[in-house]
Amino acid sequence: ILKFKFSYLFVIIYSTGGFTMNTNHLKYILTIARHKNISNAANELYISQPALTKTLNTIEDYYNIKIFDRNHTPLQITYAGMI
Repeated sequence: ILKFKFSYLFVIIYSTGGFTMNTNHLKYILTIARHKNISNAANELYISQPALTKTLNTIEDYYNIKIFDRNHTPLQITYAGMI
């Protein structure tokens, strides 16, 4: 399922232009989804938690969607994040 979501997201990102989304950003989203925790994902990715949060916020702001519901612990992917 994540492989399908990755492919679909990849097509959307490269067809919209403007914001430059790269494969690292996609890896960040998939790692957060797997861990359901930004801090744990940041540790696995060897980046700081604030940097990962900032990148996620930038992606969400650019596409005007919320990928993760941060009001729940562990993080839950939103419907928009599933598409």
